[in-house]
Amino acid sequence: MDFALRIMRLQKVHIILWLFILLPALSHAQVMINVMSREDSTSLRNVSVYDVYEDSLICKSNPTKSCIITTTKDLFIECKHRGFEDLYLTIQGGSKDTLNLYMRRPPAIQSESLDETTVTDVTSSYLRDIDGMGIYAARKTERIDLDEVIGNKAIGIQRQIYAKVAGLNVWESSGSGLNTEIGARGLNPARSSNFNVRQNQYDIAADAIGYPDAYYVPPAEAIERIDIVRGASSLQYGPQFGGTINYFLKGAEYHSGWRHEVLSSIGSFGLYNQSLGFGYGGDKVAFYTFGNYRQGKGWRPNSGFQAGFNHSQLAFILSKNWTAQLEHTTYLYEAQQPGGLTDALFAQNPNQSIRSRNFFRVYWHLPAVTLNGKIGKNGRFNTKFWILRAGRDAVGFLGSIARVDFGENRDLLKDTYRNFGHESRYISQWMWSDRPQSFLIGIRNYTGNTSKRQGITDSLSTASYEYLTPNVIDGSQYDFPSINHALFAEHIFRLPKSWKIVPGIRYEFVKSNVEGSFRQFNTDLAGNILYDTIINESFSSPRSFFLLGIGLSKTLPNGLDFYANWSQNYRAINFNDLRIVNPNFRIDPNLKDEKGYNMDVGIRGSYQGMRFDVTAYYLRYANRIGFLLQVDSQLLSTYRFRSNIGQSNTYGIESLLEIDWLHLKSYGDEQQLWSLTTMLNYSYSNGRYALEENPAVDGKKIELVPQGIFRTALTVAYDNKYTVGVQWSWTGEQFADATNANFSPDAVHGLIPAYQILDFYAKAQWKQLSAEINVNNALNATYFTRRASGYPGPGILPSDPRNVTFSLGWVF
Repeated sequence: MDFALRIMRLQKVHIILWLFILLPALSHAQVMINVMSREDSTSLRNVSVYDVYEDSLICKSNPTKSCIITTTKDLFIECKHRGFEDLYLTIQGGSKDTLNLYMRRPPAIQSESLDETTVTDVTSSYLRDIDGMGIYAARKTERIDLDEVIGNKAIGIQRQIYAKVAGLNVWESSGSGLNTEIGARGLNPARSSNFNVRQNQYDIAADAIGYPDAYYVPPAEAIERIDIVRGASSLQYGPQFGGTINYFLKGAEYHSGWRHEVLSSIGSFGLYNQSLGFGYGGDKVAFYTFGNYRQGKGWRPNSGFQAGFNHSQLAFILSKNWTAQLEHTTYLYEAQQPGGLTDALFAQNPNQSIRSRNFFRVYWHLPAVTLNGKIGKNGRFNTKFWILRAGRDAVGFLGSIARVDFGENRDLLKDTYRNFGHESRYISQWMWSDRPQSFLIGIRNYTGNTSKRQGITDSLSTASYEYLTPNVIDGSQYDFPSINHALFAEHIFRLPKSWKIVPGIRYEFVKSNVEGSFRQFNTDLAGNILYDTIINESFSSPRSFFLLGIGLSKTLPNGLDFYANWSQNYRAINFNDLRIVNPNFRIDPNLKDEKGYNMDVGIRGSYQGMRFDVTAYYLRYANRIGFLLQVDSQLLSTYRFRSNIGQSNTYGIESLLEIDWLHLKSYGDEQQLWSLTTMLNYSYSNGRYALEENPAVDGKKIELVPQGIFRTALTVAYDNKYTVGVQWSWTGEQFADATNANFSPDAVHGLIPAYQILDFYAKAQWKQLSAEINVNNALNATYFTRRASGYPGPGILPSDPRNVTFSLGWVF
């Protein structure tokens, strides 16, 4: 496992390089800013301080950490905080001072002005109408500030990180935090592949069109915030049904001076997690680098892992109107996989493992360049270029979990991904009928080349990623070149009486190519080869289409926001559905792309310590791909058949309510040292197949759609220094296949029972130091969230029992 040493060496190289580049630019004149409430002088938490002219975040002010600004020139800043009026101030260049700033609460919700940076932010839980370089008006959005997450960020417990996002179905088959697998509205959570997964606004999945599996996601400690846009994101970011998940990493900040971050964690089952962050921000140049190393033994036998991560960013102010960013991400991990269990084995002892020869590794290299500029008085331009050089290798015994592993040669599946992407956006605001109007247009160009090979490797019990016959095809070998071009446009029409109409359109051109060969052979009962040949395949599938969408919103009294949206979606056939040999299922050779649309209607708002968001949705899915349980006419045995099952309809309600009980009354003059907060997150979903010509699934429940998901949390905090929280999560039962089978001998299909988990969290903060303890699955529930058809199974994948993590942090 030499990749851990490689990532640690890379971290040292980055630090030395940035120091060498930036040493002449260092400045030591600093201004310290503390932000408080004008009404009661309470120190405010997570106040965002922006450079108005550069439209960039400088830092955040907290009760335990002042915002430090380093500048040699005059700086016009803006302070923003939920429920407070924006505050503007000019900082004198070269000064050394401590400023206590006071923000006041608004008498009413302010209206938008022409400049998007002056929109009053009444809640940070969802995106503004214009946020950065995107239009998000009249659609379902969520924003997660990682500083405000009450949960285990050392290993990224997803049910805690996404606790305030309604309707997410989370797979919890790995307690290492190496994977993020979430689905919504009846969509498969596998590798979050039904979302367009991005980092700093560019793609990070294996192939954005043909293989959108997110084998890499950044560690939670490296993330500043997560933006989620539901299915209506298809017009701006791509046609995935689930929407877009965008991870914004900690990065370079101008005028911030020196920044250091040390986070260390130890935990159950041999967990060790170490994160280091280091950076400097001057007037014209800023950099930041963040590294993470993690290892553990896992709670089941044969489940050890080791991972390394580094992200570095260098930012330049090129001129008054133009800025540039260079960044690079490296991610490497290797894990032994204990395999799945049958229902009987899980009931007997979920801690056991009957697979000791399965291993999985991922390597991800992702450089990117971003250029931002202002064009004219009200226009802004952004362009990004990124390259992905990555791969994933899986080795092990792929046979049914009901079969004994006799130690024969193992299957080896190796993928490589070579992608190049470019995306440019222009956003402009103009006046019509004395109201500001907003227009966005963009272009995207993407080329990918995914190579997949499946063959045989040795029979050892150690990790081995070399084929026994590297020059001979003993399974399959395919290349999947792909091309994607897109044009998109959206417009916010602001009408009288606070109404907004947001139409949009996207044109997509997709070309999927398949070039490769596979081996086909038959044997008699004695094992003699009767037929053995290599079959070559080559075909191309170009197609183009338009996606349409329209949104409607209205600002209501008391700061409420009504929104409604309809948008079309599309999902291309996965490369794995074109040619992968798996003994646990068979694939229909006539698969078609999936199409459909999303509809949302909701209302959200916040008022005096209470915040809520309630949405009704409808998802229509045509040509839906899923699994059927069928019988082999010759062998008379059952098998899973992956095909276009037909049309499905999913509808439901997603709701979130958050109450700060000590601020429900009108704002008084007393300073509130205590905070008592309750969070209630409930979603109801009903998904059914509608296919009269296929009675086996007509009217059946859609797989992986729990009828209800409920999460609630209670948090107590004192003086913004001491916090204690508890979270309870419940997920209803769901089926693993479209026929709604309750049981199968191989455990690949069947019922996934309802489960509930209790998590405990406590944190203490002393100026720059912090200590934190997490007890996850505190009641030691026995449960599982997934039945896998292949790696990391097959079979039932048990979730982690009670585990404890202790963390220390030092930020200075």
